[in-house]
Amino acid sequence: MIGNNCGHIPEQPRWFTPPEQHNRPHLIKKMLEEIRAYYTNPALTIPSLNLANGSQRQQRSERREGCSIVLGCLMHYVDLATLRVGIPQADGQFSGITMAFIAEKCTISMRRTERAVADLVASGLITVYPRCEKLDEVTYKGFAAIRTLSTKLFCLFGLGK
Repeated sequence: MIGNNCGHIPEQPRWFTPPEQHNRPHLIKKMLEEIRAYYTNPALTIPSLNLANGSQRQQRSERREGCSIVLGCLMHYVDLATLRVGIPQADGQFSGITMAFIAEKCTISMRRTERAVADLVASGLITVYPRCEKLDEVTYKGFAAIRTLSTKLFCLFGLGK
């Protein structure tokens, strides 16, 4: 395989593809387009993400592709009123999405998804609040973390208001 065995082809990056039956607001569609621009021009599009790894060098293309795919997925599933990432439920509740769900929707490996999320957190574009319930003295049950997009992301693309 090309690109560290992840299927990456630098000249043909993959993007997050929203499910066809999902009709999202124009603002989210616009943001998905803007996020794609990060792949070709990371230093100007989202500088904090480009520098998330602590190096002055440009982020590798495989990593940029992964970050773009995951950020596109998170943007697709964001609630614009709260900027929380998840899926509204029939009972009015809002359910966060798991890393496994993100990896599946992005069609990338779990490890690649984890690295992309770590970069997005380090860049300040998202916040992640892990959730769990203590069952007994040594056992915990994990739940989908609460992920929130930063308003900084919208400001980067001139959509802060």
